[in-house]
Amino acid sequence: MHREGNLIERVVAWENLRQAYAMAKKGHHQRRQMVSGIGELEQWLQELGREIRDGSIEVGRFHRFVIHDPKRRVINAAPFRERVLHHALMRVAGPPFERRSIADSYACRPGKGVHRARARALAFSRRFSHCLKLDVRHYFDSIDHDVVLAEVAHCFKDPAFLWLMHRIVRSYQCSPGRGLPIGSLVSQYLANAYLGPLDRYIKEQLRIQGYVRYMDDMVLWSNDAQELVNAKERVERFALERLKLNLKPCEGVIASGDGLPFLGARITPWAIYASRRTRRRMARRIRDYEQAYREGRLTAGELQRRVGAVLAAVESMRCRAFRQRLFADSEVDA
Repeated sequence: MHREGNLIERVVAWENLRQAYAMAKKGHHQRRQMVSGIGELEQWLQELGREIRDGSIEVGRFHRFVIHDPKRRVINAAPFRERVLHHALMRVAGPPFERRSIADSYACRPGKGVHRARARALAFSRRFSHCLKLDVRHYFDSIDHDVVLAEVAHCFKDPAFLWLMHRIVRSYQCSPGRGLPIGSLVSQYLANAYLGPLDRYIKEQLRIQGYVRYMDDMVLWSNDAQELVNAKERVERFALERLKLNLKPCEGVIASGDGLPFLGARITPWAIYASRRTRRRMARRIRDYEQAYREGRLTAGELQRRVGAVLAAVESMRCRAFRQRLFADSEVDA
């Protein structure tokens, strides 16, 4: 496949930097790092473009914090200037990554996402009698820098762009030569592209017709249970030898009718149901928002918007009875 060149000049183009600034600004709270006024913005972006072009821009100064949603994760948030850099890079490099992706990879891609991944899993569960769910042990922490940079070099040939990606990747590590920071836009794209070779191996070499991946969560379907048993061994070997990744122990091949746990849902051939963990998390968040509203920390409008966002995450799931119980004594309409 054609390797993309002349990327840096497209990255530092005025309109690309302006759009990247606008994207990074959305929902960002470090207002003191932003600029006010057209003249100041133009000077700020010109300076940023110069630093990107000559390779002097500072990277890797993350702000770290922990979330529990539902499991503990360490988030590394880049400062605002680097966030703009990441958006500028991915506005240019994103389309080539997209062209190399298979149709049934759903994370960090326009027009894809969790809801479409669940819907595709539902379709495959109706079509095939058995499935196999796989995922990677400590995925972001296990990504090998040499392997991911080789994949980037396989897609792009601009030396300045490759050097900048090298600096970004090497600016963070969990263990020597491994790890990408959760919370970085570039990390999301690279982590998704990292498993591209495995996607193509499963589809083109193993000839698995039913396959869906959302980041490192993978599901294979077949009407032949033994085919999936054999595929598991070969996928584990490919992941270890080619990508230097270890897969988690799994429960093995299951019947589609028994229900597949996937992306916070239980997927059967008949419907998509909210998992117990998802229902508990929904209830906890809504209770927290209502408490903040009673204490005056949220307005009624903010309460409605936040509860709406929680419900949007499960709009494709069958959980009407749970929602009715949840809102029976609530201050928010279901």
